[in-house]
Amino acid sequence: PDCSGDTTKVLAALSKLQTALGTVTTSTSKTAAGVQTLIDTQCPCVDNNECQFSNGGCSDVCVNTDGSYHCDCGKPGYQVGQDGTTCEDADECADGTHNCDTDATCKNTDGAYKCYCNT
Repeated sequence: PDCSGDTTKVLAALSKLQTALGTVTTSTSKTAAGVQTLIDTQCPCVDNNECQFSNGGCSDVCVNTDGSYHCDCGKPGYQVGQDGTTCEDADECADGTHNCDTDATCKNTDGAYKCYCNT
């Protein structure tokens, strides 16, 4: 059963947990494993989709993952900034991802780059 929001189920699960703590071996690792198993079977986790509300705080794309989320940029030439939520221009010239010839100079532009032949 999903225990979120149901006081009766939560109290029943806590009661079973108290019983389990009394009957599970005193070994710390086995006790922890027994308690985790009980929690997993009585109150299985339900993923909270953080992207449903305000796009997870992301300026562009919010990607929901199991138990978490992250922001992404849906346009080529952009990357998630240091704040983890906003998209900023990726400098292909500085990070070496451009395809300019070795006899050309790379110039970063907004969302892209240009190659200029060296003279």
